Amino acid sequence: MSFSDSLSKTSPTRRAALVGASALGLSALLAACGSSSPAPGPSGGALSGSGGNAKNPNNYSDDGQNHSGETRYTRFDDSAGIFEPGTLEHPPRNAPKPVTSDAMAENSVSGFYTTIAYFAASMDYLLKMADTAPVSQVSLAAGDGNANTELAEVIKRDISAGKWYISPSMVFDLSTSQPSIMADGNLLWRSTVTISYGEKSVVEGAFQEVAAEQRVLTQGCEFRGKYLKDDKKWELNLAYTQASAGASASAAPSSSAESSAGAGGATVDPQASYSATAS
Repeated sequence: MSFSDSLSKTSPTRRAALVGASALGLSALLAACGSSSPAPGPSGGALSGSGGNAKNPNNYSDDGQNHSGETRYTRFDDSAGIFEPGTLEHPPRNAPKPVTSDAMAENSVSGFYTTIAYFAASMDYLLKMADTAPVSQVSLAAGDGNANTELAEVIKRDISAGKWYISPSMVFDLSTSQPSIMADGNLLWRSTVTISYGEKSVVEGAFQEVAAEQRVLTQGCEFRGKYLKDDKKWELNLAYTQASAGASASAAPSSSAESSAGAGGATVDPQASYSATAS
């Protein structure tokens, strides 16, 4: 089964499954979006500087920043050394490790954004280092934490077998400058996530080319944020839309959930969409 075939056969219920012969031929860990995610519903409206009301009970307001585009996080621990992409001798190592920020505890748009940005940086770190320590600091709904653990185990198992990508990456791009308010008063921020596997992998001491159509995965992702007042942190509930496999590593990926859906891809959770290297 090819990587694209495995995408098309994935159903939209929460599960993680190993399927054979993916982008590099061994396995792809695929999980669909959580079945316990909130059902789509009418938005409570856009943010404004006005006081709270029935549609905005938490009194969220525009923080005056344009947060659209790639999420940016600035707090990292780089004490491990300079980042080194994978080589024939070793997998990627010394990636900067995201460190939590006090801003993540704020019950505000800024706090929600900082939590999303930290999550995005942590997922990129997980993909490179097979380490869930940073992302485990984020409160995730619908079993997404379990999917992250399974993803890390797949990467570790492949590294033990001498198989890895040179420098995989995961990037989240927010679609709007500010989130919107859902009907339940919580916040919603739409984004596009792009996973890039690169042109080459290492398989048992030799470089192996990644098929052009399997180098990039793009899909829409909704961040649904609920502030947990007792814990002073945001809970993220992620809902993924349809995925699109890129034509090549240099091809521009779809910039919206709508364009990804139009490509005819299947619904796949990129948190656990890792294709392991081949036999």
